[in-house]
Amino acid sequence: MADCDCPYCTHVRGNPDRANDKLETLHQVREALGNRSHMFVRRRIADPRFRFPRVIYLGRAPHVYRSDRVLWQESPHASLTTAFNDGRVGGPGEAA
Repeated sequence: MADCDCPYCTHVRGNPDRANDKLETLHQVREALGNRSHMFVRRRIADPRFRFPRVIYLGRAPHVYRSDRVLWQESPHASLTTAFNDGRVGGPGEAA
């Protein structure tokens, strides 16, 4: 996967200060993404093309850092689609 220079990728590649950053549960992430389904979030976690924020487990509960989620949500990676009907993967504006 090619390097990206969007603010989210730059933030993640750097050494972000986590001292005052809050952790959000996946339920909170789903709500922040517009009440998306559990599978919507799971697919983005599983597929490296989406570059979803790194998941941190506290016990069995998955969490992500709020600053990572906010920057990811504003990045072009959040607007990618999973697949075309014929199985090709693409994003907005790409020919079908």
